[in-house]
Amino acid sequence: MQRLLIVLTMVYPNSWKDRFVEDELPYLAGQFDRIIVCPVNAVGKEPDHGHYPDRVEILTTNRRGSFVARCRDCGYAWISAFGKRPDQQAERRKLGKNLKKHLFLAYFDGRCAQAFHDLKPAVLAAAESATSVTLYSYWLTAAARTAQLLADWLPTRCPGLKISLFSRGHGYDVYEYANSLHYLPYRQALLTRFDGIFVCSQNGVDYMKAQYKDQFDLSHVYLGRLAIPDPVVQPAVQAAKLSRDLASLNLTSASQADLTIVTCSRAETEKRLDLLVQALTLVKQQSGLRLTWVHFGAGPLLDNLKEQAAALAPQLKSIFPGATQHEVLLKYYLDQKPDLFINVSEREGVPVSIMEAMACSIPALATAVGGTPELVRAGEGGWLWPAEVTAARIAKDLLDYAGRPLAWREQIRRQARQRWLRFASADQYYPELAAILAGQVRPHDVPLFTSEDESL
Repeated sequence: MQRLLIVLTMVYPNSWKDRFVEDELPYLAGQFDRIIVCPVNAVGKEPDHGHYPDRVEILTTNRRGSFVARCRDCGYAWISAFGKRPDQQAERRKLGKNLKKHLFLAYFDGRCAQAFHDLKPAVLAAAESATSVTLYSYWLTAAARTAQLLADWLPTRCPGLKISLFSRGHGYDVYEYANSLHYLPYRQALLTRFDGIFVCSQNGVDYMKAQYKDQFDLSHVYLGRLAIPDPVVQPAVQAAKLSRDLASLNLTSASQADLTIVTCSRAETEKRLDLLVQALTLVKQQSGLRLTWVHFGAGPLLDNLKEQAAALAPQLKSIFPGATQHEVLLKYYLDQKPDLFINVSEREGVPVSIMEAMACSIPALATAVGGTPELVRAGEGGWLWPAEVTAARIAKDLLDYAGRPLAWREQIRRQARQRWLRFASADQYYPELAAILAGQVRPHDVPLFTSEDESL
């Protein structure tokens, strides 16, 4: 008999969006006999299954994007709009006459019902040979609702089976104001049904407890940080291949700049990369500082950013590798050692991009939004800007940093990595998370999941 873990993601491993769950899998494999990863919004090609830990399987049941898949979406949405579950009826009543929210709810319900229907046969077959089943959703949205539907249904087929239900919460799935409708479906159904919810920032925990404090008990909502493995540990064979990949992207030549900065994000409005370009323009106007800016990531505003950056040449050398393989990105950080990582986003959860930079000894300058202040602390390998930071302030701080002695910069680099080791290392956080999911310990008994970070 087996301890079975069902991990519900949005798109992993078929796409990049929630690839960070991959960092947890080696730790989870040490606690469970069998792990099945199920993307509920699978897109893209079937992934290569060869690099997952032993005991980990991938179950992709409902691939998105085809004409048939879109027809199924419409059919399930229509049926779900008239769903008879008590929580469905209560949710529709709560929305009143808001047509947009009703349409969104019907689509959301349809996606969850479709994923639930497609997963049932395989989940039941696995559960029949298990002594316990843990359902773990990586997001507190459609994946969590699908997990809830499975948890409610399984006891009708496997009476007496021990079932546990957990979820993570990040950014858009925690903050209701993060989408244009200011609405996240089934908050009560999800927040009261789960055995534990792990939110990646204290800011998110505080938001949820303030937002819903008069509605239901949230004593099972915990701080459960994201973390990453040490990027310095890299197999020699992989390192050689990654060096070739860097060369193909023109990222291997040593920078001759006085200051090399790096950014990593989608090129979209909320990331405010245009504000950084304005700051770099001021740096050019106010000094003869030679700058290199490397931006990793694609997005709708990328071409516009390239044009703006090109206007600052030759004083600014800009490089835009686009969407880049994760391992190649880290290899660049380790080999080329850029001076600063910059994040001027107007909204964040806890940025894994900053964790990766600090793990590679790159100090971070970032806006104090979301959970970023829990990772970046002034004077400990980074500095924070106010959310409404101006281009003039950014330019001033870049010029100040560039004028600092080399020994001082090296000290800041060491502090950045130490900060990551203390607050974002997978070896520190994920063994405890795996033990909690397996029922070996209670979240209340693990200090990492109950006490506020001293950085707050």
